[in-house]
Amino acid sequence: MGHRRKSSPKLTRSRKPPSSYGGNPPSPRGRRTPLIRRGAKAPPCVLAPTTLRANPHSEKWASDRGCRGKGERALGGISQPYWPAFRRCGNRGRRGMRPLFSLVKKELLYMRAYPLDLFNYAISPALLVAPYLLVAKLFGFDQELLDSVAIGLILWYWLSILMWEVGVGVMEEMEEGVWESLLISPVSIPAILGAKALSAVLLNLYITGGMVGWFFLFGVSLPIPWPQFLGILILGGMGIIGFMLVLAGLTLRFKTLGVVGDVIQTSLGLLSGMTAPAKLLPRPLWFASRAIPLAYAIEAARALLSGAGFGKEALLLLGLGLAYGLLGRWFLARSERGMKTAGTTGEF
Repeated sequence: MGHRRKSSPKLTRSRKPPSSYGGNPPSPRGRRTPLIRRGAKAPPCVLAPTTLRANPHSEKWASDRGCRGKGERALGGISQPYWPAFRRCGNRGRRGMRPLFSLVKKELLYMRAYPLDLFNYAISPALLVAPYLLVAKLFGFDQELLDSVAIGLILWYWLSILMWEVGVGVMEEMEEGVWESLLISPVSIPAILGAKALSAVLLNLYITGGMVGWFFLFGVSLPIPWPQFLGILILGGMGIIGFMLVLAGLTLRFKTLGVVGDVIQTSLGLLSGMTAPAKLLPRPLWFASRAIPLAYAIEAARALLSGAGFGKEALLLLGLGLAYGLLGRWFLARSERGMKTAGTTGEF
């Protein structure tokens, strides 16, 4: 008898339920699934096309593949069309900081697409500055008070931009109907908000330059060491970003804030000492201001303006911002899980 060549194993498409085999789960809507060798196991972190519904099979399959919490379970509760593409779960599919930088680029391209917005950001601070300067001239306030109010207005503008870009920034995606697509992408919600925060910091630097120009034009000299003041702005921005992560979690839960957002914005500015030092507030309100990062940023900037040190305020600002960042990250995860479980991602 001649030599009989051993035949290669056949390639088949398995039709067993996900809980009883180690390959790819069945394809929805009759789509073709990739060919797998009989008895072979799927790669540890590749999720095949499947419907985005919460069921024990997809839960177990994602758990068996080592992807629990990053793949099927993270999408449980959403009844959306199937995802017709492969994705990698976990950090192995995310090329370092590339997704974050891509999102930052996307945010900056918005500004390029709408140049009139940049023009508006440069002109609108004059409408905020002029009333305070007019009142100061009418009632004969001294230059030191003018400089103090100018510092408070600049930092309050930082809070306003970061609040509407980060704290309630996800409302824009919800209004445009792309929020579900972002949720099933390999990029996490903290990465989306981080990109918004970085672009908002750049926008704030641009607006700060415009505000300083208007102050100079109206005769407010601001005799302040600018490198140190820039450092306070960055530290203040970091502290405010941590605070805004908590507000972003509230936005995910309630979908929209509306007038409440305007009330929060104005209240935070007044409690932080935007126009008058927070120490002049009634005792209960002063205690409330100690929980707002913006208050420490304004106090540090005014201490720098008067020539005093601001090390204590800077440390408190960093510590409070870090605490709010950790609290916001935890609250975001809970809000995201509750939103997906309830299936309310498309509501607005």
